[in-house]
Amino acid sequence: MPVLSASIDAFLLTSLAIIIPAVYYSRKSNGAPSSPVPPFRKPLSVLVLLHSLYVLYKMILHFPPNLFMRMNIPLTMPSDEIRARLLRLAGMDAQGQLPPSLETLISRLSSFDARTVYVRFGQAVIQNCDYCQTPSEYALHALPTPLLQYIRAAAVVGLVTIVGSYRERWRMYGIAAIVCSAVVEAYIVLTVQIKIPRSGRDVVMWHDTMWLIRHLLFLALPPVIHVFLPANPPTPPPLATLSTVASSLDQTFLRLHLLRYLQGASLRVPEFRDRKEAFWETQRQEGTWGREDENVRRIADRLGLGYDERGVDGEGEGVGTSTSGEGRLRTNARVAVEGLKNGLRRNTQ
Repeated sequence: MPVLSASIDAFLLTSLAIIIPAVYYSRKSNGAPSSPVPPFRKPLSVLVLLHSLYVLYKMILHFPPNLFMRMNIPLTMPSDEIRARLLRLAGMDAQGQLPPSLETLISRLSSFDARTVYVRFGQAVIQNCDYCQTPSEYALHALPTPLLQYIRAAAVVGLVTIVGSYRERWRMYGIAAIVCSAVVEAYIVLTVQIKIPRSGRDVVMWHDTMWLIRHLLFLALPPVIHVFLPANPPTPPPLATLSTVASSLDQTFLRLHLLRYLQGASLRVPEFRDRKEAFWETQRQEGTWGREDENVRRIADRLGLGYDERGVDGEGEGVGTSTSGEGRLRTNARVAVEGLKNGLRRNTQ
């Protein structure tokens, strides 16, 4: 069982363990402009952080009271002996008086059925319910507290997955996890068989155990949905991209016109014309060397880029040549040129 008398220092340390990763996540999200930012990311992050700190505060500083675990006494200890130990811890003699709530609790623990109810529903139910006599009445008295906690957790999950959080699709799964947890907890608490050994020790305190599991779920579920599960930003409508497409087409059209005029202008300047002729002459010489070199032709044939009508080592149709005896590279180039010419004819018609 967890420590029941946790100090403020423990709460502050665990709070820092939550706040520091939260601040790091927030700064990391701000430094990622490429990903779309949900419009409610900051308010929801603050909500998740505050909710996590509240649940942590309840877990550490307001854990359910348990007389037997706190005093490390067996569940089968007689009520008179429990009262005597409490008086000794309080520094009073045997004639002293305990607070009325403790007197009521000790008097009710004289019944074995009350101790089984203690294990199922916790100390606060037996200590605070004045009218309860049967287990069903204790169950009805214990119902509102966990029910309201589950409703609060469902509300937090609903806010974390609100429209504009980009995590709307996870709402159903989050609510389903909360509902399933509530049903399982109610089933276990109401139907589990309470086993009390003869020594009265090592008894599973089902109320405290389920309380801890419940709050661990409340602590983990909102951050998992808000931080770790992938977001699903809405896709922009097609009409929203028309302006971008039109702008790109205008820029492309202007570049094509500029290229056309640049080609004509470069031929009117002698210096540019000489450089252009020298460049293409160099390209022609290098191409001639490559086509006339036997090693280059052989390697091109083996790579499937043959451009000579002869195959490897002068054989008819070698590796990398087409069935017509023409190199594959020439065939692909011819097909590409014919495709461009046919497309140009269709566009001009």
